[in-house]
Amino acid sequence: MPLIPRVDALLACDDENIPKVRQLLDEFSHDLPELLNQACVLYESAQHSFGQGIGDHFQDLMQAMNTLGLSDPGKVRDVVEKPPPPGQQQVYAAANTGLDRLYSRENRGILVARMGVQYAMAVADLLRMRVTSPLSFLRVQCESIAYCKLMRDTPSIAREWRDAMTEDEEKALYYKYQRHIKAILWPWSLAEMYDRASSWAMHCRFSGVSLGLRVQTTVENNKIHQDIQVLAQEFDPDNPDVFILAVLFLLRGQERIFSRMNEANPEVDDPILLQQRIPAFRARVDAMFERMARHRPDLVRR
Repeated sequence: MPLIPRVDALLACDDENIPKVRQLLDEFSHDLPELLNQACVLYESAQHSFGQGIGDHFQDLMQAMNTLGLSDPGKVRDVVEKPPPPGQQQVYAAANTGLDRLYSRENRGILVARMGVQYAMAVADLLRMRVTSPLSFLRVQCESIAYCKLMRDTPSIAREWRDAMTEDEEKALYYKYQRHIKAILWPWSLAEMYDRASSWAMHCRFSGVSLGLRVQTTVENNKIHQDIQVLAQEFDPDNPDVFILAVLFLLRGQERIFSRMNEANPEVDDPILLQQRIPAFRARVDAMFERMARHRPDLVRR
């Protein structure tokens, strides 16, 4: 099997680091590893509830087909996006509305599933002693739950979101709805997380480099030598509490996303999930932060 020596060395480090991180999490709290897993379970439950809660997903499409006298569902959009014949304006408007609702439900289901995958990938990277990449996943999760709310309230946005394929189209969509995204995230207590995760993980800023940065300056034979390293393992064994706080930050983000899951996706309507399991998860995350606040109040305040 072909080797990629530089990358293989990094993978070998991952194999060594994962057990160390597992031990660190367990030492902070025996409940922390299970709590990280519980968020995965909640995403699976939300996805299942979404699938059970959409009713007849294709009812709007079938209604549009019947109204337009079509037998091929693939032709509905081609027809309704053309100028309607005289006297058919209301028929075409109703068909477009039904198509938008279908896209809204389908897109939001995709985003709910993707948020679950992104969370699992974030935890996997934390186990590899990485922090910036998990934060990048959190940033996209925040944007995703906000887009779910936008598509739920204005289903026509779902078609715009799906149709934005080129770089120019994607940029135009971003600038068109960015202020709406932030307006949703602020009352949900996710806007600051969205901004911080973006600063740390999505931009070329010092805060995103500092966790893995190691600089050593020495003088030898009257010559100054500076050794600069940026480590993939963003973990300081002399200050592990910073890493633990990053883990809790990710969990807090999930708790706030779960708390708004039904508001953004009314199809997620399982009463046990909404009334028992998500509040229980929130209480456990609160307990973890209280534990950290007792342990390192200075770090939590900062």
